[in-house]
Order: sequence, then C-alpha cells, then structure tokens
Amino acid sequence: MKRFSSIDSFSTQSPIVLTIGMFDGVHLGHREILSAQKEIAQNIGGETALLTFDPHPRKALQKDEDLFFLSPLEEKAQKLESLGLDNLIVQPFDKAFSEITPEEFVEKVLFEKLHLHTLIIGHDHRFGKGRAGDFDLLQKYSTKLGFSLLQIEAIQKRQKVVSSSKIRTALLGGDLDFANHSLGDFYSLQGKVIEGKKIGQTLGFPTANLQMHPQKLIPKKGVYAVWVKLDGKKIKGVMNIGSNPTVSQERSNSLSVEVHLLDFSSDLYDKTLEVSLVSYLREEHKFFSLLELKEQIAKDIELAKDILD
Repeated sequence: MKRFSSIDSFSTQSPIVLTIGMFDGVHLGHREILSAQKEIAQNIGGETALLTFDPHPRKALQKDEDLFFLSPLEEKAQKLESLGLDNLIVQPFDKAFSEITPEEFVEKVLFEKLHLHTLIIGHDHRFGKGRAGDFDLLQKYSTKLGFSLLQIEAIQKRQKVVSSSKIRTALLGGDLDFANHSLGDFYSLQGKVIEGKKIGQTLGFPTANLQMHPQKLIPKKGVYAVWVKLDGKKIKGVMNIGSNPTVSQERSNSLSVEVHLLDFSSDLYDKTLEVSLVSYLREEHKFFSLLELKEQIAKDIELAKDILD
C-alpha cells in the first residue's frame, strides 16, 4: 500500500477507484466498500484509494472535545493494507479545509487533483462545508464531469445499521458480541508492555501491563477472554480492564489494561502485544480479601480456557 501525506502529494498513472471517510474500525460496512472498490479496480485495470483525514474533523473544529477511536491512524493503516487497499491519502484537516464547499470539493479536489474514475460512498456519506454535500449532488456532478458513482447500502446486525459510533457504544456497554460481529473481526488492543505494580505476580498470576494509544477506545471495565499475538504466535489469555479496586486505595479515573498469558513465562517488557477480545467474562468487582480475588482469577482462567478452546 502506498501512503500519501496530503491530496497534493498524491500521484498515480492508473485509473482511481476512490472512497472517502474516516473508516474508524474498518467495520463490515467499510469492508463492503473496499470489496466493491477492488472488484471495479480489477475490471478497469486501476487502483483503489481511500481519502481520509487527520486529525478527525470533529477534533479539528471542536478542539476541546475528547475523541476516542476504534482504530487510531496507524492501526487503521495496518488494517487497510491487510485488506488490500492500494493507496491511502491522509489529508491534514483544519479550519481552512472545512470551508471548502461541496461543489468545490467535487470539482477541484476529487476531479482535478485526484482524477478519479469511480467514486464509491457509504449510505450516509456527507461532505463539504457544513456537511452540505450528499449523494444527489454527487450524481449531478458525476454526469457533468464524467466519473462513475456507486453508493453502498447499509450493513445490518441485529436489526441495527452497522456504524463506528454504534460499535463504540457497544464496547463501552460490554456488548462485545455485537461489536465483534459488526467489525467482522475481534476488537483488539495494541500496546507496549510497561512496568506495572506487579500485583498479579504476587498473586501467582503475572500480568503484562499495556501502554495504550491515548486516543484508543478502551472498552467497559471487566475481565475478558482474549487471544494474544506475540511474535507471530497466538497465546490464550485473560485480560482485566479497570482500576484494581481490591488492591488500590486510590480513587482514579485512569484505567489499567493488564493481560495474563496462559502457560507462558518469558519476559515481556518492551514487547508489543496485540490482544483480541473474544468474550466478556464479568464486570470488575471489589473483593473482601486477596485470597478471594485469587480464587476468582483462577475461575476466570478456567472459563477463558473453555471459551478459547
């Protein structure tokens, strides 16, 4: 996959099958678009391209708003490359760019700069100043300028339209099943192993404490059965997301993300782990004693083994 840092830096000699959007999580709806792109590109001897933005438009225009993503930019780029995208264009988004009218965006950006052959958009795509541009406007300009246009219908799970916002809500509510089915994959957390308080080690269950990307969405507090990818290998694990209420006397809004790898004993410090969340086992709970906590962890491990087997 070729990556470009702006629209102005993009260059290719092939016909372009373009789509536009944040593609947070690269869920089933996004994958439907990517699949359609790939098929059309193969038929015309062209290349696929995604035009996305950094920072997120809402972050650029509402600077005080805290935003958390299913897939921050680098993680999203990895997913897109694995799905066969040919070109990723990451356009810096600022106030000036937000002032481009829908008409200017189609004529000056999409047509004159990107030289698109085909544009594929999702069912709810809006663009341009005030998000005033829509499918009807694109239809008018596709006829005027001579590019092909395709709109992909919404994908549904459990009678709900799949969207990044619904997946984020599901994860925060502990509905991992809906989130994973909507993503078409397990929701995953990637992070470097850093030194923690070593509480798990004292209990006989050493954990790897993960340093998360500051804008990565952390799911609901609790215990999860997980698969851990390390150096190309998959290892069973149990993950805890929370504030360690049994052993911590401090009240904190910060969350720790810790994973215990089953049947594993090697040093993990400074290693990067990718943890796929398979099943939500239980909510975080404050136990009356460390012995009670230790007994519950043993039960969590047995349940996780059954699920992962």
